[in-house]
Amino acid sequence: DVAAATVSALDHKLEGVFNVGTGIETSTLSISEHIRTAAKATAKAKHGAARDGDAARSSLDAAALSHAIAWRPKLGLAAGLENTVDWFRHARNAR
Repeated sequence: DVAAATVSALDHKLEGVFNVGTGIETSTLSISEHIRTAAKATAKAKHGAARDGDAARSSLDAAALSHAIAWRPKLGLAAGLENTVDWFRHARNAR
């Protein structure tokens, strides 16, 4: 979705700052779990104290981008992270 949004923004010669996201709030723990699942990792997450500036959750509203170039996300978080892990796995194996 991020790559598609970037290409579409370039094709439209869009200028400015826009969020690319689903608008669905996601905790950092949830992102970690999705990546571990996609990577088929068995390691457990290590938890520590939050650091100054750490985001506990994130939600990006892409309404402005959608209005500017009619872009909408097509993948959910789990599918997008699985695609990303697969890309890195294939890139590493291609070396």
